[in-house]
Order: sequence, then C-alpha cells, then structure tokens
Amino acid sequence: MIELPDLVALLYRADWTRLSLRGELVRRADRTAIELLTARSSQAGDWTSAEPAPQWRESSASVLVAPGARFRVQRGTSEDQRDLTVCDGESCWRLLGDWAERAEPSLADPDLAKMLDPSWLLAWYQLELAGTGGAVAAAGTSGRAAYRVTGVARAARLLRKLPERVDVLVDAELGIVLWLEAAQHGRLVESAALRALSIGPDQALDLTRFSPPPGTTAADPGSSLAEFGQLKGPLGKVVGTAADLTAGALGFAVRHAPRPAASAGPPMPRLAQPDGTAGSEALTGQEISGLHRAGRRAQDFSAEVRQWTDREVMLEQARRLGASLPQPFTGVLGPDAVWDALGEQVTGVRYRTARLRVAMPGRYRMDFLAGDWQSKLTLACDGEQLRTQYRNRVITGQAEPLDDDWARLVDPAWLLSSQWRLWPAGDIEVDGRPGLLLWADLIRPASRPAITLASWTVFAGRPPFSRVAAVLDPELGILLRWAGYAGSRQATCVELAGVRAGGDASQAEFTIEVPPGTKVVHGSSPLAHLDLRRPAEAAKAAGALGVAGAAIVSGWLQNRPGRRQPPGDDS
Repeated sequence: MIELPDLVALLYRADWTRLSLRGELVRRADRTAIELLTARSSQAGDWTSAEPAPQWRESSASVLVAPGARFRVQRGTSEDQRDLTVCDGESCWRLLGDWAERAEPSLADPDLAKMLDPSWLLAWYQLELAGTGGAVAAAGTSGRAAYRVTGVARAARLLRKLPERVDVLVDAELGIVLWLEAAQHGRLVESAALRALSIGPDQALDLTRFSPPPGTTAADPGSSLAEFGQLKGPLGKVVGTAADLTAGALGFAVRHAPRPAASAGPPMPRLAQPDGTAGSEALTGQEISGLHRAGRRAQDFSAEVRQWTDREVMLEQARRLGASLPQPFTGVLGPDAVWDALGEQVTGVRYRTARLRVAMPGRYRMDFLAGDWQSKLTLACDGEQLRTQYRNRVITGQAEPLDDDWARLVDPAWLLSSQWRLWPAGDIEVDGRPGLLLWADLIRPASRPAITLASWTVFAGRPPFSRVAAVLDPELGILLRWAGYAGSRQATCVELAGVRAGGDASQAEFTIEVPPGTKVVHGSSPLAHLDLRRPAEAAKAAGALGVAGAAIVSGWLQNRPGRRQPPGDDS
C-alpha cells in the first residue's frame, strides 16, 4: 500500500537522467480538441456549443534512454522522412528531413518529457490515488507495477491551457509515467503510453546513437525554415514599414511622457543570498507533500499585498529575454526604440499596494490602493464573470484564473517543477506570521522550455528569474512572500501583510457595482484593457503604461510573431 505523501515524494524524486531503458512511445491525440484547448479564452464556449468532430492523429516512436541525460526519439523510418531528437548530455538536436536545430541539453522531446519528467503533475495538478492506492499490474505497461493516479487542474492555474483532468499510471519503482489520458470538459484530448519497456544497464551501450549523424550542422537562423513566424511579400513590407514608423512615434511619446510619481513606502525586504555551499540539504518528504497539499485547500483569506519592483533590474532582464528569443520571435517584446526610451526613464524601486481577497476555487478580488496600477481601481471575479474597473470604464469578460503574480502566492506548488532546484533554509517570520524559507535555483537552460507540453501547445518556458526566495505559510498553504533575483541582483518582491483567514464569503464581495453612466466594455482583449484602438492613440498614451504596457503595445504594433509552428510540428 502507498499513501499520497509517499507518491508525491516518488514523483518529485524521479530522475530520468539516471535511467537506462528502451521502448516504444505511442500517442493518440485529437487535433481539434488541442486547438480548442489552446484557443483564446473568448473561444472556450466552443467546447459545448459547436462540438466539432475530432481529428485523431496517431503516432509512434522508438525511445532509447541512457544515464547522463542521454536520449533518442526516432519517429521517421527512412532518411528522407527523418524525425529524430537526440541528446548526448552536452547538446540536443532536433532533425527533420534536411533541417537540423541544436540546443542546450534538456529533455527536449515534449511527448517523452511528459512521461519521464513527472514533476509537471505535482506543479500543475491536484493528485489523488485511484482505487485502493496499492500497486497494480496494468495492461500496456509491460507488466510493471504501477499506481493509478487522477489529477485535476489546480485552482490557481498558473498554466491556463492544460487539460483540466489527467489519468496516469505511475511506475511504482521509477516514478515515471507509463500511461496517461488527458481530458477537457469530459472530452478526450490525448492518450499516450510507453510500451515494450526493457529496463537495465544493458539497454543502451552504443553511445553514438545519442548524437546526430557525422557532419550535421544547424540550420542558418536566417533561413526560410527559421523565419516561419514572419510575414512575407508586399504585405510583410507594408506592415514592417508601418511598425517601424509607429515605433519611432511611440519612443518619442515615452521619452516625453510625465514620469509617474514614486509611491512612498518601506524599503524592499532583502535576504542575504545563500553562498555556493548552500542547497545540499534536500527537501524532506513532509516538506514536499506540504507544498503539493498547499493548493489543494479551498484557500479563503484576505491580506494586503505589498509589491516592490527594481525597475532598472527588470528592464535589464527584459532586454536579455528579448535578445535570447529565437529569430522568429525577434521583436515580440517591442522594437529597440521603445526600450531605448524606457531606459532613459526607468529608475529606482517602485512600490505599490493592493487589497487581496481570495475564496477558492474561482473567486477573488483585488482593490488597488496605492502606486502605479495602470489606472486600475478594482478587479473582481465571482467565478462566472471577471470585471475590471478603471476610472472611465468597466471591462467585463468570462471568469479567468488569477494572474500569475497572485497565483504564485495562492498556490506554491509551482516550486515542485523540475526546472527548480529547491532547498529549505529554516524558519522565518513575515509580518508576524511564521513561515518556512525556501530557496529555488533555476536549473534548466534558457534556450529550451523546462517541459514543453507541445502536444497541448503549452510552454512552461524559462521563468524571468534565475533564483527565487519563497516563504511558505504552513497553516494556510500560501506564500507569505516571494522574491525574484536576476543573477546577484534582487528584481522584485511580493509579500502579504495582515493575513486573515476568511469567513463566510458572500458573492457580493466578488462583484463590482458599476456606477451609473459608466462605460461598460464587453471583452478581455489587451486593446480593450489599454483603451487603445489606433496606432496614434497608442503612441499618445504609451508613456503612462510603464515597461510592461509599452512592450505590449509595441508588440501589437509590430503584428508579430505569427502563430505558425516549426516545420512538421503540427501536434
């Protein structure tokens, strides 16, 4: 028999880099369901209204894994139809026909990642053991003992476009996923299984199989295959010219806009960062289970949110992120004219406060008290509708999960993702409440997502910070504070003060009364929230939007990147 805390520890400690195995990975996916899953939130009703017919796609691949983070996934059977991903522990290659791409080592095949790196189950799902919780011999898993587990998407939903339910079989010895089914609104999205498994050190002796063929070179970043996201032809030239001209106007507006007054407040809390010898102490099973249980509760609390942002550090991070993006996504964070202008304006630490009320699942309210919140007064979700109140309008749309900044506080299970190396650092108090201090270092390379669930077109991606400090409240299962670091410099800190457990939450707490005569806008597009409709209005208003807002506007003006996928990646 096994209990849930032991299963959670098994999944957290699963380490594919030490495995030696071979087998077959089979997958069956409904392309229509995946498109609905990854569509904009405004199209979510299509699940129940249109009921489009499924488009099933079946695939199989031979899999070879060896210790030292080596793997090989072969989908093509001939050289002309080659579809191969290999990693020798030092670099990873994706080869498709004559096209080749080289990246830093990681578990870069998305379908295999879901099976061999099960930490995504802990980070994004609430798990329950099915049946008695004992090991079962399951068909299709090579006769290996496995635990049957059900996962339901966590209420905070940091990754919003994952299937809402998964059923998996977890290998009782290795902790890897042997079989899974994913569903959304009762509709099967995908099934996958590892079959004909052979496990042992004699399964992968020829290490040359984890390298590309001799003479393989990566495709030129400027080649037509790499430019799949950009507009071509006369239309592309017109759009590009218009974007360049508007970018100049936008940069001028940002340079000459009045600088927002800094809100007076306390200094940003700062912790001495661990030295190079820290991190040797691993999390205990109780601590791992505590993080996973945190978001399982129906959190019901209120608190004051205090947020500090070092704008210079954040701007530098944004520049680095933009420079590290692959060529098709160049400019997605805005043209250089905007960033040069922002660099002249951004100084010091910004401090702002808000009042947060949460009653999970699905109900929350933010009343913005002081600081630059881009003209927002209140944001409230009653589980059915999301309303955002500005000084001159109210934006209404369907209910959505909490924004990431707040979701990280409400459900800290995201720290269990394998992209973080996590260790405890003792007890600490935040505004008089006791908590456990945790440090997390980013351990995944910048060039690859930590786990690319490409079959659901969801990218966990590289977080904006290389190190995070988090303080867990063991009683309420929330973070009392989290701080992000860019190298040796602290970029931001968010903390909760005056935390109080909620009482009987009324629906009225999570609604906004619209004052008579106030303009009501139905929709949740970025332009609706920015109150912008034409480039001229964008340039006029950009100066008041801050770094993030100006980047959004400039990215919209550039009208790129496109939504097309790399060649052959049509999951």
